[in-house]
Amino acid sequence: MRRAEKPGRLRGGTSADLQFLSVSELDAVIRAIPDEAVYPEPKPTRKGRPGPAPPPSPDVLGPVLRVVILAAAMTGLRQSELLGLRWRDVDWVAQRIRVRKPHVRGEHSTRGKSELSTKRSVPMAARLAGELDRWSKRTAYRADDELVFAHPQTGHALDRSKVSKRFKKACEDAGVRPVRFHDLRHTFATRLAAKGSRPD
Repeated sequence: MRRAEKPGRLRGGTSADLQFLSVSELDAVIRAIPDEAVYPEPKPTRKGRPGPAPPPSPDVLGPVLRVVILAAAMTGLRQSELLGLRWRDVDWVAQRIRVRKPHVRGEHSTRGKSELSTKRSVPMAARLAGELDRWSKRTAYRADDELVFAHPQTGHALDRSKVSKRFKKACEDAGVRPVRFHDLRHTFATRLAAKGSRPD
């Protein structure tokens, strides 16, 4: 019991019921996110000025977000743990992911975490292993010490709020009931329960 995490206080409007996505809903959400960088067309005019508007910034996060969401649903890892994951933490032989340093408030830290929670591993399903292998060939940041889910342009950790917002939008675009990014952990637990298993 000493190792058990104290449940967080529910924010206003948050349902106390267990929220999760089915496998078909998860696939629909992932399909709603572009698998390539998107370069929006500039508007033909700019407000109050002659000539075309400057081109909008490209959307380069789609491919990495697809893999992050899949990893969250298939490992049960927290968002901070996923964003702090490095390639050396992926054990291809044992097909497990080692949890070491989560990314919290802009830095990698184990502050407030028990030794048990920061030195554990989770199984890596064949589907996830395949997607991570494909992602390792696409990303420019594939050295052992680099982040698995690095920003495609900077190599830095992804912004947690942007990941959550893009996940929520993908749920809306896919016509899937809205859930929090954190609820992907429940998706993992529910899938295991349906198979008669339990998380390590």
